[in-house]
Amino acid sequence: MKMVQLIDDKDVAEVLIDPIRRTILTVLADEEMTESMLARHLGFTESAIGHHLRVLEREKLIRISKQVPENHGIIQKFYAAEAKAYIIDTRKLPIKISKYFQPVNIERVRSLLSIMRVERKTLLTDQTIEELALNLTNLIAESAEAYNDQDFDGDREEAYMRIYSKAFETFVLKYGRRLDMGGEIESGSKTESIKMKVREG
Repeated sequence: MKMVQLIDDKDVAEVLIDPIRRTILTVLADEEMTESMLARHLGFTESAIGHHLRVLEREKLIRISKQVPENHGIIQKFYAAEAKAYIIDTRKLPIKISKYFQPVNIERVRSLLSIMRVERKTLLTDQTIEELALNLTNLIAESAEAYNDQDFDGDREEAYMRIYSKAFETFVLKYGRRLDMGGEIESGSKTESIKMKVREG
C-alpha cells in the first residue's frame, strides 16, 4: 500500500468534501471490509455505503482487494484504501473547493498553537489564525510530497506522524519566535502583519 496520496485534483478533492467518504477511507486504510461490514461498522444502510464505495473506487481512492465466493453463490467484495494517508493539497485547488477543508485546517493550527504557547498567552485575530492555518496546510502538503506514492508497510498513524512531524517542525521554526514576540507571516506573494496581543503569564 502507498504511504500517502496527495490530492491536488479538484474532482477528487470534491469527492472528499463528504465526511462519510473521508471516514470510509480512514477505516479501509486500517482494515479490508465488504460493503455490509462497512455499513454495520459506520451505522449506515448498505445502499448508502455502496454508493460511496463506487464513487471512491471511480476516483481510484480505494480498490477491490479480494473477492470471496460464498456457499449461496454470492461473491463478497472486500475493499481496501489505496494509501494509508490522504492529504488534500489546497495549494492547487480552487477556493470554492478548498474552503470546505478550512475548518479542519483551522482546528489543526489551533491545536499546534496551544502546544506552542507555554510561557506566554498570545491572543490572535481570526484573520491571523486563518493565515497560519493556510501556511501550516501548505507545509503539510510539501512534507507529503516527499512520500507521495511510496510503498509503505507501517500503519496509518505512523504515516500521518511522519508527514505531520516534519511540517510541524518547520512551522515552529518559522513562526514560533514571531508568534512569541509579534511579527509577520507570509502567505503566497504577500506579507501580512500578525495582529496579536501578548499577555504575560
